[in-house]
Amino acid sequence: MTDPPFPPPFVGGATYRDRESAYTVIAVEGSTVTIERPDGRRAACDLQIKARIYCNLISEQTDAPARRRTAARRRAARVA
Repeated sequence: MTDPPFPPPFVGGATYRDRESAYTVIAVEGSTVTIERPDGRRAACDLQIKARIYCNLISEQTDAPARRRTAARRRAARVA
């Protein structure tokens, strides 16, 4: 089974983040995104994989406050 295609969120010149570090998008060509790390390393990466990683990180960041509130409510309910 193949994954459905992710909409690429990338804009040339913009800075994004993955689990390694921040990176700047140099170019998007077909199914490849060329990135540059702050230390100058460049890499040609699969667009769909980078998009999935980026979307997952954004999702984790936006879901984290809700998870903390839920956990706090559960702890408070056990104490009460």
